[in-house]
Amino acid sequence: MRQYFVRTTLAVLILIAAGCSMVSGWINGNPPRTAIRKVTVIADAQSNQGAGSALDLVFVYDVAAVTQLPKTGPEWFTQKAALQAALATSIDVVPLQVPAVASNFSVKLPDRASKAIGVYALANYIGEDGQPIANLTPWREVTIRLMPMTINYSGT
Repeated sequence: MRQYFVRTTLAVLILIAAGCSMVSGWINGNPPRTAIRKVTVIADAQSNQGAGSALDLVFVYDVAAVTQLPKTGPEWFTQKAALQAALATSIDVVPLQVPAVASNFSVKLPDRASKAIGVYALANYIGEDGQPIANLTPWREVTIRLMPMTINYSGT
């Protein structure tokens, strides 16, 4: 009976160690990568209440960098220079200036976009509905539609 208990306990400890190893591997740099391959921006006439829009796409390559991103566009643009300096090679930023006229264009992605573990959109929008950070990570093809009061993010 004692040998059974020792073997069972040992088997459980091995399973726990293996599980911890898998989790720590994910945390230490092996998280899933984004599927994103194409981003299209569509701006309605009078988007952002008739003001041009600053829209940044942030490609993140390090788990720790994700936690440092602000939760709104205005916070991002206030801290952008400092965050880019602090996060250095942990992120790529694709800055876009979108005029408040009807337009439709594809975004050139960074060379290492396929290695990103997260992709986020941050807009400097007047209306609060257009200000939250948007997680684009799970989509392969993304459409960002700038409207007068808000932004719509959709993808496949």
